[in-house]
Amino acid sequence: PYGEGDTIGCAIDCSCGQISFTVNGEGMGTAFTLPGHMRKSAFHAAVCIKDCAVIVNFGKQPFQYPPGGGYRSMHDSLPEERQDSAD
Repeated sequence: PYGEGDTIGCAIDCSCGQISFTVNGEGMGTAFTLPGHMRKSAFHAAVCIKDCAVIVNFGKQPFQYPPGGGYRSMHDSLPEERQDSAD
């Protein structure tokens, strides 16, 4: 469902525990639902790839496809004093 040049987005809604993805701004629906005990946990971004390259944007630069729906970037979730140092 994706290929070279595509933009993949990931969103986590911790209130209901849903993780979803987008491809070029188009929603792919709910991929996973977290168990209740994990909804207040810290999450760390990770990308697993083989034989390819990726560019990752956590929101310091404008998104090609803004998420909408009340979601905010990982960058914007940082305390303001740490935003300038986050790359």
